[in-house]
This record gives sequence, C-alpha cells and structure tokens, in this order.
Amino acid sequence: MRVAIAVRYQTWQFDFAQAEVQRHDQFSDADFAARSVVELGCRVEAMGDRNFMQQRWFARLPPGMALAAGDTVRLRAGAAEDSKDVAPLAEILGPAPRPAALGAATRVPCG
Repeated sequence: MRVAIAVRYQTWQFDFAQAEVQRHDQFSDADFAARSVVELGCRVEAMGDRNFMQQRWFARLPPGMALAAGDTVRLRAGAAEDSKDVAPLAEILGPAPRPAALGAATRVPCG
C-alpha cells in the first residue's frame, strides 16, 4: 500500500488529544444509550461581530430535562473542548430564553 504523509504532529497536539480522551471517558455507555450527552457552544466576539471564536463543552442532560438542538441553557462551564483541561465537566443548570435578536445564528453569544 502506498500512502502519503498528511501531517507531522507535535507533542502539544497529543497533550490536547489526551485531555480530550480523558474528558470523553467521563461519560458512560449508559449516558450515550440514553442520549443524554450533548455538545453546547457559544461564541466569544472580538472586534465587533466580524471575528469570533466558538467555545464548546460536552455535558450530560439533567434527568427529566427535555432539550433539543437549538435550545438555550444556563451553563456552569467546565473543561472546554480544545483545551488541556480534563475536569470538571460542564453542568447544565436549566433552560434559558433564546436572545430575540439572535435570529438564525447557530451559536449564541457567551454570557
């Protein structure tokens, strides 16, 4: 088999990947079977609305809380994706009203 080298990785990239695996290991097969693991995100604006970064977390839905993609929640932020932090996981505190001015944007402003 002939293949091409796609990327040469550096140590720091493995540090981030290792942390990601440890964060995801905190969820059980039962969490996934119950479809209670969700990805949450918001955007941090810089220099007006043109430039922003997206912050992402994974969390468990609280028991009995029925939420769907696009719903807005209050969050106690924990270890974010794309970081070397492992714990604590983010915690959903409850539903929150979606900002009216948001329109069809996929990420709400952090805050």
